[in-house]
Amino acid sequence: MRLKSILIRSVAAVTVALVLPAASPISPFSSPAQAATNVSVSIGTFYDDLAPHDTVGHWVYTKRYGWLWVSDEPFGWATYHYGRWGYAEDIGWYWVPGRRWAPAWVSWRRSGDYVVWAPLPPSRGGDVTVEVNIGDIPDDYWIAVPSRNFLDADLSVVVIHDDSERVRVVQQAEPVGNVTIENNIVVNNVRLAM
Repeated sequence: MRLKSILIRSVAAVTVALVLPAASPISPFSSPAQAATNVSVSIGTFYDDLAPHDTVGHWVYTKRYGWLWVSDEPFGWATYHYGRWGYAEDIGWYWVPGRRWAPAWVSWRRSGDYVVWAPLPPSRGGDVTVEVNIGDIPDDYWIAVPSRNFLDADLSVVVIHDDSERVRVVQQAEPVGNVTIENNIVVNNVRLAM
């Protein structure tokens, strides 16, 4: 998915929403954050900084968390692990921050030749629940790659971009499990036999 547009209603809401738990498995801070109280930030700032990026990264299987998305984007620690993605016709893709870390907030499908995933849409009650009806995920959320390329280091070059081909693949793929919570940790441990 291209980050053509990001909807962030309030810088304060984002700041509050990204408070990391003490036991967070990923710490995004490599240097102390400094408050800039005399700076005015507009939504355009986020758009301009994030718009050039595409979804760049790869999947890694971990024993503890299951399938983990490893992003090569500088903001990936937040946008793929804390919060959910939605899409609106008038603004495009938008991210809703959350407080619970997950290896990846996605739902999975699988066919003989393809692995398919989609970002879980924002829940109405925040990110407390991980239950999502697969029927609630629109067809255009799904991303498909050939099974043989699923673990490639750069999936952006193997993603099916042709809409009619992608829709065909998604419709033929079957759901393969669900994100669960074990001991208050989100686990994305579905079987994606390669």
